[in-house]
Amino acid sequence: MGRDNFIHFINQIPSEIISKTEHYGHTDIMVFRPRLYVGGGEMCLEDYHFVFLTSNPPLLRIERQEYQFKKGRLVQFTPETKMTCTRTATTRPYIAMNIKKKFFQEVAYEVCGEKQLSFNIMDSPYSPKLINLIHSWEEEVGLQNSTDLMIQSISTQIVIQILRESGNQKWEQKKQSINKNYVNRAREYMFNYYNSNIKMDDICKEINLSPYYFIRMFKEHTQQTPHEFLISIRITKAEEMLKKGDYSIEEVAKYCGFVNSSHFSNCFKKIKGIPPSTYKRSF
Repeated sequence: MGRDNFIHFINQIPSEIISKTEHYGHTDIMVFRPRLYVGGGEMCLEDYHFVFLTSNPPLLRIERQEYQFKKGRLVQFTPETKMTCTRTATTRPYIAMNIKKKFFQEVAYEVCGEKQLSFNIMDSPYSPKLINLIHSWEEEVGLQNSTDLMIQSISTQIVIQILRESGNQKWEQKKQSINKNYVNRAREYMFNYYNSNIKMDDICKEINLSPYYFIRMFKEHTQQTPHEFLISIRITKAEEMLKKGDYSIEEVAKYCGFVNSSHFSNCFKKIKGIPPSTYKRSF
């Protein structure tokens, strides 16, 4: 880490923490593992600051309001936020991380399309994935043959993962847009191949998502499982064929992708309330 960058970070952290904890730094991120909450003086950091709590801390005064945070939470501070720990207390080692304002905003702009991000909530649960990324970053920084490119890559991943977990409104909007695109691609695939023996794995391979994530996301957007949506397409197509009166029940079942006429009849009656033969006669 360049001397100027190191001093940039160090000058923002209380000397009690610096002297009593291991710390790692590089161009855009500095990570501390304190064993002490330092009470007293007010801090106002120039950069984004994140605290991963491993125990319940003393009351924190942020601006003019006091907060009691809980262990297992990620507390996030935007630049220029004034904070004070109300008393000094020892604790299990926790992670305190500074991310340079310029770097954080550059990544946020690439991901969310906006630099000036605020967090909808002040604290949120943090995932093992985020902690593992920080471990990987520390390991890479500590290597004798470490490379700036690798550290930059992990640093970027850390910021993106924080955006995902922090409840940021812009990230949620971006996530919804991405998920909607996946859903639309899946719907288009089912409309195109409804009459063939397509399976869930076929759809997931087409849009490159895991089945578990895809099913949950699809239902969130459509209020139907992918299987229910596919059946509804097949029933709609079957209705069109039955209205024409030119096809037998067996032919409709085959052309619309059902296993057999019995499967088709059961699905049709469940959705429309009457057997397909009755529906056909009505036209």
